[in-house]
Amino acid sequence: MTGRPAITRSVYGGTITYGLPQAVLFFATDPKGRVFVFDELYRDNLVDPVAKAIVAKTKGYFVADYEIDRLAVIPHPVTDESIIDELAKYDLYFEPATKDLALGINKVRERLAERDPFGNPTIFFSPRLAQTLFEFTHYVYDPNKNTPVDENNHMMENLYRAVLNGLGYIEPPDDYDYTRKPFVVQLEQNLFDLQPVIE
Repeated sequence: MTGRPAITRSVYGGTITYGLPQAVLFFATDPKGRVFVFDELYRDNLVDPVAKAIVAKTKGYFVADYEIDRLAVIPHPVTDESIIDELAKYDLYFEPATKDLALGINKVRERLAERDPFGNPTIFFSPRLAQTLFEFTHYVYDPNKNTPVDENNHMMENLYRAVLNGLGYIEPPDDYDYTRKPFVVQLEQNLFDLQPVIE
């Protein structure tokens, strides 16, 4: 199966609170290490429809990693369920992702500038990525603070988290019989220093 790109990242972001849009960015990496950002979801803040769409878009593919905003582990005050809990009902087991914004921006710049020995890019973006392409031209720095403006950034956050996590090719299992283990976040852990525990 080495000729078929493996979906190696499915990054689910924009979930700091239940009031924000749900933003998902899908990555595939081929055996030559070329990364294809091939699909996205950008919807209202309802988790169930997004979860169903993620399941539909990844059906039949080996997905090595799911990552999510670290604040998605916080339980909702009414239901006492976190977004990670809700996604697990669909067998989507997400890991809390990094929030190192400054390093992430630098690493994305490096990846976008990277070229293979023939001068070709090593990361490609589908023209169907309406929200992602919009954010590329609207995610800007505040000239007075020299920090990014906190808007038009859901997909950009997904992108930097994926780049920081690594987008190397992972060989799919021969039979595609791969079940991800749920991640359990220990409640006594500091929210900003999460180390998920595999059970």
